[in-house]
Amino acid sequence: MRLASVIFALVSLILLFVLIREILGFKSALFGALLFVTTPIIMIQSHLALENIALLPFVISWLLFLFKYEKDKKLKNLAFSAFCLGISLYSYNGMRLVLPILFLLTLVYISFLNFKNLRKIINANLIFIAGVFPFMAILYFSKYTYPGAIFGSARPLISDSYQDFFLPFLSSFDLTFLYLMGDSVPFHTTGRHGMFLLATLPLFLIGCFQVFKSKKPILYLILVVFFLSPLLYSLVDSVHRASRLMMLIPSYIVISSLGFRAVLSIRNHSRKIAFLALIVIMLNFSEFLYDWWFKYPSRAREYFPSGAYQAYKNLAEKSKELNLESVIQRGVVGKEGEGARFFELVYFPSGLKKWEHEGAIPEYGVVLSYSSDLYLLQKEGFKKIDLNMPYYSLSFKQNKK
Repeated sequence: MRLASVIFALVSLILLFVLIREILGFKSALFGALLFVTTPIIMIQSHLALENIALLPFVISWLLFLFKYEKDKKLKNLAFSAFCLGISLYSYNGMRLVLPILFLLTLVYISFLNFKNLRKIINANLIFIAGVFPFMAILYFSKYTYPGAIFGSARPLISDSYQDFFLPFLSSFDLTFLYLMGDSVPFHTTGRHGMFLLATLPLFLIGCFQVFKSKKPILYLILVVFFLSPLLYSLVDSVHRASRLMMLIPSYIVISSLGFRAVLSIRNHSRKIAFLALIVIMLNFSEFLYDWWFKYPSRAREYFPSGAYQAYKNLAEKSKELNLESVIQRGVVGKEGEGARFFELVYFPSGLKKWEHEGAIPEYGVVLSYSSDLYLLQKEGFKKIDLNMPYYSLSFKQNKK
């Protein structure tokens, strides 16, 4: 499953390189590629079996085809861009709050490119709307067949005050969150580093300034996308959730690459300054990498104290070894929540027998239960399997038949 995340990261890397090369040139594209692979949130999310990273290829492709349209005004590129943005709805749940913002910004961008010709504005906008609308319509109607398909377990709510509304939005740009602390869910980032390397902040700020000097519409769009994309996350009270802000990464990399190009264009000592910037970034990345490889795993395990991931694996292995039926106490399933469904699917694809705590104790099999309930099983002839699990225990009893 993690291989899918790696593939999404690699495809995103290639597309981002092409996008930056088209806009800024080859040297900037090389730097952007380096920046992408050393971005902490990319390193972590590409190694997790989560769908957060899946939106990146579609968002980058949306920008790439928009830039192609900016250059040649061919409507087919606008149609491809609309398709990429529309299909991004199904890459990650969070895109369903981001897409309306990107959709509206695109319409403004298209209108700006064709502001001297009303007919072109109307035709181009209609092409884009027609390309995105079917994906939005399918998603809307799917809620009648699959309740919760639009926002999952989250239910968007209008805040009681403007402070409550803007808090999640503005928290997305909290510098301590972006560069020092990271995601409020500890195992989504290291807790010692933010989404981005602190050493890249000066280049990003320089890039923001350079956007206004460049006078390129696509760069204006990319800058506005960075700062407005999370606006509707206020509806689901998303505060300091780096894993939900992956759509910011393409904009951040492009703008930082623009800042690096500006450094290279300095008349005196440009190479020395650029080389120094690269050294500082790599030192920052090395420090992150060391923490992530050697210290982060032990910290992350603290948030999974039950050891359920290991308990399910042991249950599967012992059941196979003893050729006995696998049984799990239903209370364990309830405690692990969504994790239990994942572990069962991985280790017991054909199903797993449940034991109700108040019900009759199984006659035989390998049973995963709370450690406190081991004595009940032992009274019925079950033997403990010695495993180092603080909350759960394994025991077994042979079938007399």
